[in-house]
Amino acid sequence: ILRLLWGGAFLVNLFVVGMVLLVLERNRQQEVSQAAVLTENYSKILEASLAGFISKIDITLLNVVEEVKRQMASGGIDQKALERYITHQDTHIPEALGLRVVDAQGIIRYAVNDIKVRNVSIADRPQFIVLRDDPDAGLVISKPVLGRAAEKWMVTLGRRINHPDGSFAGDVHVAVAVDHFIDMFANLNLGENGNVGLWDKTMLIARYTKTDSHGATVGISNPSADLRALLGSNQTAASYHARSGVDGITRTFYFRQVGHYPLYLVVGLAEEDYLAKWRKDSLSIVALAGLFVLASLISSFLIG
Repeated sequence: ILRLLWGGAFLVNLFVVGMVLLVLERNRQQEVSQAAVLTENYSKILEASLAGFISKIDITLLNVVEEVKRQMASGGIDQKALERYITHQDTHIPEALGLRVVDAQGIIRYAVNDIKVRNVSIADRPQFIVLRDDPDAGLVISKPVLGRAAEKWMVTLGRRINHPDGSFAGDVHVAVAVDHFIDMFANLNLGENGNVGLWDKTMLIARYTKTDSHGATVGISNPSADLRALLGSNQTAASYHARSGVDGITRTFYFRQVGHYPLYLVVGLAEEDYLAKWRKDSLSIVALAGLFVLASLISSFLIG
C-alpha cells in the first residue's frame, strides 16, 4: 500500500510538473508571437510615414529640376526668379534643411537664402559623383555624412539635372538631419530596450533607443548576421530573432523595405522587456506548483 501511495504521489506530481512546464512554454510562445506581431505593425506604421516623407521630397526635387530645365531651354537661368521658385518649393518640405542647386562642377549656385554658401564645391561627395556619372540614377540618397557647416549628421536626397542635349548640368538636392528620423522613431513606445534602425544596404543611417536617443551609433556598418543576410537579399519584409550587432541585446525584429527606396527599417522589441511579465508570472506558477509538490510529499509521508 505504501508503495502504491508513493507511486501515486509521484505520478500526480509528475503530471503537475508537466502541466506547469506546458503552460509556461505556451505562455512564452504567446508573448514571443505578440512581440513579432507588434514589431510588424510598428514597422508598417513607420514605413508608410517614411515613404510618404521621401516621396514628398522627391516631388519637390522633380519640380525644381523641371523649372531649371525650362529656364535653360528659354535662354538661360534667371537667378532671382529661380531662387524665388526654390524658396517657394522649400516651404513644402519644412522638415528638410533647404534646397540647393549645383552646377556640373559641383559648385553651389542657387539655394534658399539662409543656407547658401557661394562657390562651395560638393564635387567630392559620392552622391554627386553618382548623379554626374549615371543619367539613370533617379533619386539618390546619400550615406550619413557629418555636415561641414551644420556639424550634424544628415543624409542628402538628390536628382540629376540635364542640359537640353542630355549632358550633365548639375543636381538639385536637399539635406535631412538624422535627428528628424530619430524624432519620428521616438514616437513609438518600444519599451526600455526596444529600438528602431534605418539602414541602407551597408550602413546604419539612424537609430533610436531610450539609451541611445541621440543616434550615437550613426554610420556603423556591423549588422547582425541575420540582418546582413537580409540586406544582401531581395527580401522586402521578414521577422527574425537575434542578438543586435550594435548593442548586443537580444530582440525580436521586423525588417521592412521603405517603399521602393534602397532603405530598410528594422524594428526590435527586447526579449528582456516583452518576457518580463512572463518571467514574473512564471515564478508565481512555479512557486505554487512547488508548494503542491511539497504538500503532497509531506502528506504521503504522514499517511505512510
